[in-house]
Amino acid sequence: MVRVSKAYHSAVQPLLWTIIEMHRPGFHTQTAHNALRIEEATSRMTPPYNTGPRSNQQYQQAQKALIQGEKFLNVFSSGETPGERLVEERKKELGALVRWLCLPTHFTAPNSMARSFAHFVNLEHLEISCYWKPNSGLDESKVQLPALQNLKTLKLRGYFPEEFVRWLLTEPDRIEELHLAVLDRPIGWSDSENAIPEDQIFDYLEEMTEGGRTKVEEVDLEGQEYVTARALACLVPESISRLVSLKTLHLCKPGVGTEYEQRMMCYSTPSDERILREWSALFRATRKTLQHLILDQRPIAEENTGDSNSNKVSL
Repeated sequence: MVRVSKAYHSAVQPLLWTIIEMHRPGFHTQTAHNALRIEEATSRMTPPYNTGPRSNQQYQQAQKALIQGEKFLNVFSSGETPGERLVEERKKELGALVRWLCLPTHFTAPNSMARSFAHFVNLEHLEISCYWKPNSGLDESKVQLPALQNLKTLKLRGYFPEEFVRWLLTEPDRIEELHLAVLDRPIGWSDSENAIPEDQIFDYLEEMTEGGRTKVEEVDLEGQEYVTARALACLVPESISRLVSLKTLHLCKPGVGTEYEQRMMCYSTPSDERILREWSALFRATRKTLQHLILDQRPIAEENTGDSNSNKVSL
């Protein structure tokens, strides 16, 4: 319809681009705690179009959503192709229309992610589920990108480069709702597609102490089969102090699982200490404006834990 005439174009294009929702139908209410499902459902905006056919298999729905999210971000990714000026202008035009964006994607280099999201200059609601992608290196380029100054809601779950999270919170003054469930990159057998051999794990943990991380992963891996997921503390004091409008804070981190899982998996105490210090700093900085606080600690389970277990047992 946007090709019919200029009038149709100006009327239809905002309908397509103002609200972008890539998750499978029911994703948010299905994963919410029972007491929060009604609130979660009523707070969501529904796109004025069909997001696609429903699938009976949850895995197929998740895969489809991830593919859609990747394709969407690729539209706004940077390229070095000559004569791309008109394309870049089109990206800016469409990006400026987006107010609500919710999508799954893969962990990528921080500047590559930021270059795509920097087009959404008027974004007010941003929600990202970021899956781990093996061999996704960190780029070394230091590109200064404009911050998203209109964000009111920011929800992050999954694996993110810490530089990307810090960029999203460069201008946090207007943020009213913040959900953080950010994980550090997986190591050991927990990264099954890009596993670090057992004889190299200690070398890797030593590398993790460089670049400002002091004695972070002092853990005994002898006899352990897994290194569990680790929360990533990545906020800087300046950003925390500027959360002057925050009303809702939802914080989530991995927790110690069952006694059996504690014997089989290595739980990172230093990582847990770092994220708790970050939580404490957030509490102190936002106590004057905060109205709702949710603390979510999720026990870690093995990847092959049976589906019959309830979410009260393992997540």
